[in-house]
Amino acid sequence: MGARGCNECEIHFDDVRVPAENIVTEGLAENSSGFVRPLGVYNGTRVGMGVLALGVAEGAFDLACDYMKTRRQFGKALSDMQGLQWMMSDMKVQIEAARSLCYTALSLIDRGQPDPTLSSIAKVQATEMAQRVTHDAMQMFGGYGYFGSLPLERMVRDVRMLTITGGTTQIHKNGIARALFAD
Repeated sequence: MGARGCNECEIHFDDVRVPAENIVTEGLAENSSGFVRPLGVYNGTRVGMGVLALGVAEGAFDLACDYMKTRRQFGKALSDMQGLQWMMSDMKVQIEAARSLCYTALSLIDRGQPDPTLSSIAKVQATEMAQRVTHDAMQMFGGYGYFGSLPLERMVRDVRMLTITGGTTQIHKNGIARALFAD
């Protein structure tokens, strides 16, 4: 449906020997370094999905903004219509809020102080925002935005994938709630 530029496939290994220290196991961290170590990467991956969504949302926003400056309806530019101005203003507020969350989460990761809850919050906010923004941007174009001659229909499909990959929105909300109510 989306992310058509990313090919994925299954890989199968037969008769492969894995050294004991590289086996992924469950249990205490000292007994499962093959599993626990990669978990640290997930904070960056979560925020990375948010940053991807942010980029798609900005692209959709820019397309809509440019179109609104040139498209005339009822004798005036779409950019002069207050209701559409408010939609665009809302999109910009949502984009900047998501950017701030993502940058804050990434700065903590860069400092070696990752915050898994903030990473989840940034991912949820950015990916859900991108869905709203791409749909609203498409709305600005009317039927022209829907029929596939613009990149908007691809953007809508791609951001949908970002709400699923790296952990669904609901899984991240579960983690956020656990952090809220932890003793």
